[in-house]
Amino acid sequence: MKIRECIDRADILRPNDVPDELKVDALMRLDTELADLIDSDSHLAGEDTDLIVPFPYDALYISFMKAYIDNAQEDSELYANDYAEYIADENKFKAWYSRNFQRKQISGWRV
Repeated sequence: MKIRECIDRADILRPNDVPDELKVDALMRLDTELADLIDSDSHLAGEDTDLIVPFPYDALYISFMKAYIDNAQEDSELYANDYAEYIADENKFKAWYSRNFQRKQISGWRV
């Protein structure tokens, strides 16, 4: 998913007046945090750059952006729901990544 696509989807779900520049910045910071989590490089250069989390786990960006918009609009009830959805989506991604890409640790290994 690209940054622009994420913002467009979130704007449909949560009509708002939050400037796009703030949304782009928030998504770039989130992507950098996720890249650090999985020991990868975030290579975001603009709205047309692909975010690091692949489909179907990229839903976490939409739930994050909805929570970000809710917070900016001071809607605490929607924020709480959307943030909980984001945490659940992020945990699904972390579990998938851990199952598929983290190195296996071998205890008691001697050379």
